[in-house]
Amino acid sequence: MRATFLALALVAAGVAQAQVDYTVSYGNPADKLTVTLEFAASPNGTAVRMPNWAPGAYVLRDNFAAVQNLAVTVNGQAVQATNDKDRWAIPARSGQRVRVTYAVPTSKDVTGVLHWSGPSTYLYVEGRTQEPCTLRINVPAGDRISHGLPDVPAGQPWRAPTYDVLADNPVSAGDLQMLTYTARGAKHEIALRGVGRQFVDAEALIESCKQVSETQIDFFGGYPDTKYVWHFNVNNAHDGAGGLEHLSSTQISYGAGMGKGAVGVFSHEYFHLWNVKRIRSEVLGPFDYTKLPVTGALWWLEGVTDYYAHLLLTRSGQHNDQDMYNRIISNTNAVRRNENWGKVSPDESSRRVGETNNGRGNSNGFGISYYNYGFAAGFCLDAEIRHRTGNKYSLDDVMRELWRMTKDDQPGFPEDAIRTITIKLAGPDIAPFYDKLIHGPGYLPVEEQLQKLGLTWTETERRIPDVGFVYLAQPDKGGLQVRLVRAGAEGKLNQDDVITQIGSTKFDQDTMRDQLDAVEHLMEDIQVGDTLNLVVKGADGQTRNVSLTVGEAVAPGVEIRRQRGTANHVVRMRLNWLNGRA
Repeated sequence: MRATFLALALVAAGVAQAQVDYTVSYGNPADKLTVTLEFAASPNGTAVRMPNWAPGAYVLRDNFAAVQNLAVTVNGQAVQATNDKDRWAIPARSGQRVRVTYAVPTSKDVTGVLHWSGPSTYLYVEGRTQEPCTLRINVPAGDRISHGLPDVPAGQPWRAPTYDVLADNPVSAGDLQMLTYTARGAKHEIALRGVGRQFVDAEALIESCKQVSETQIDFFGGYPDTKYVWHFNVNNAHDGAGGLEHLSSTQISYGAGMGKGAVGVFSHEYFHLWNVKRIRSEVLGPFDYTKLPVTGALWWLEGVTDYYAHLLLTRSGQHNDQDMYNRIISNTNAVRRNENWGKVSPDESSRRVGETNNGRGNSNGFGISYYNYGFAAGFCLDAEIRHRTGNKYSLDDVMRELWRMTKDDQPGFPEDAIRTITIKLAGPDIAPFYDKLIHGPGYLPVEEQLQKLGLTWTETERRIPDVGFVYLAQPDKGGLQVRLVRAGAEGKLNQDDVITQIGSTKFDQDTMRDQLDAVEHLMEDIQVGDTLNLVVKGADGQTRNVSLTVGEAVAPGVEIRRQRGTANHVVRMRLNWLNGRA
């Protein structure tokens, strides 16, 4: 359908050459990207523009402010472009050859790598974002390049069918550390940069990413492209991550310890290959880069993505049942503790995101996060569909039906599609439940939905061991660096001390993940009242022995527990939900 539309548009326009050619170059020092684009002038006036927002990040940005030294030639002759913020009008007649050159500031990170995103780097030709594009990247000798565009023979330009595709493929270049694997026949690259990459356990990273890939490919019944790139910016934290999805890749900053939080983000961003990039609202492609899109479905595209990111990690065994329960608890509490709980619905949080920050938008939601709300609402909807259909259908089936509607470059789904499919599967009687949950504020019946799966929401107060200090795994320092000293260790430990050994456990591992694993195994056996014998290296380089008595801390919270006496058919429903099988 897109190809037919493109052909008709070009015939009508009379454009001599329906292609825009991009070249990106940088040198040493790499303080700027020099970008050139060449194309045939449009018949009804020619202009180039810089996007005001990036797909996936619903925030207006003044990307045009970074453009420097823009110069234009028409048929080889210099002309003056007229600039109005994000737009440069070019005096050229239809079919004349236009060449635009400009610079965007940049710099290599501490590992010698540049990374850039399309919407903040590539100008587009106004009214012609659906034309094919080529890309050449000129780099100093020895620098490596990684991006999600299809591979081409050496010396040939990379090709994108549209500007949208070109802009949605960020690039890493420089002294990259590259890892690769194949998942269900599809090539996957891992491009590592950042101060923490020296602490990465490469084997564990590949194993985790590959399991995420294969689980999700199997869920949807096949990979939607030919290639994928993980652009990882690694820091030296134990856990945590943040990312942005792209058409055939993702940009993720994460802690080298690669805890469960980081792996959850890996799974979230990979699921976007389908949900948001291909399963998308009608307004999310082709894009209008001059204004933020408006859709009431971000709770589904982001929040339900996160729900499946963690549910599929549970089904694959990377996470356990309790991890999934904890995610339900944390997302539900985040919604209910928000001051706008009872005022804003999932639909409204999505649809009105562009009104936040004085009309510049955010990437979280209006009033309440559509990530948290969508996760919790997605769970409630999943349990309801299973309950009403006797586990014949679930939210899995809604997702897969949306995929059938939108795959193979079909248009995005209409705003009422999720509701329509839900009613088709679960019957018309589910409509009031859906409307109250998604369009009405203040309704999130998590406790009731858990009961339908034989589970209970239980308020708890846990007493846990307290070792008296907070640490950061530091393989390069040969141990655990003390970051905070609490009452039980005051006068015995100092901030920035390095603990090289506790009991018989030494912390001489080469990667942060291995070091954290050693700590985790040790902590599993520690009880309140135990004596810990530490070997500590101080800031002066001197080693000393320290003994600590393990104290006690009280941690109030919530637990999701299995209900006793649950009927067999409910147990089967729960197992099918968590394991993907009865």
